[in-house]
Amino acid sequence: MLKGVDLSVREGETVALVGRSGSGKSTLAHILAGVLTPLAGEVRFQGVKLKGNNLSSRPGGIQIVFQDPFSALSHRFRVLEAVREPLDINRLGPPEEREEKVKEALAAVQLPIDEGFLGRFCCELSGGQRQRVCIARALVMEPKLLIADEITSALDVSTQANLLRLLKGLQNSRGFAMLLITHNMTLALKVAERLLVLENGILQERFLLECSVNYKICADKASFSAIRA
Repeated sequence: MLKGVDLSVREGETVALVGRSGSGKSTLAHILAGVLTPLAGEVRFQGVKLKGNNLSSRPGGIQIVFQDPFSALSHRFRVLEAVREPLDINRLGPPEEREEKVKEALAAVQLPIDEGFLGRFCCELSGGQRQRVCIARALVMEPKLLIADEITSALDVSTQANLLRLLKGLQNSRGFAMLLITHNMTLALKVAERLLVLENGILQERFLLECSVNYKICADKASFSAIRA
């Protein structure tokens, strides 16, 4: 259960939310994305109160990439169908325009855009490829805020590093804000401008990572119980 959580993410900023398993990180992510409805309080996006998933269903809103790429994509979907689905559901543009957006998003995450790859079933892809497909699926909606919920936890170390570099590059080129949910302090320190520590549903610490002093303080807290998985 979340208790009195108050946070903001500015345009183009990366904020890392860290905490051990069960601290409430994913619950908060799902509330911000409109997947869950809070029992109290409110979520505002660009000054507009969030109601359900109204901001995730239109371009320029909020998109979330979930932790497990194996369950996030239907094994019945081919790559083209999986990435195009949010456009289809919301009837955004004619079919040919939707397919072009899919190809642009796949190219942005450094995946092939040939007919062979577009026609592959998602269950045939590696974990890293699936997570990139999930990111592409979010990108087709041109989000202003991307929530990355433990997106590297199911991947090996080298794939994690490549995915993070890709995400930061996409953020720099597209200008979206990012909320990175993780239990990995080292990862958070590498990519975030601000860092929040969540423990038992309560925000316990806030750090601005723009100077070496704060960076060292956060690094020293890597062994703190709130950060350990």
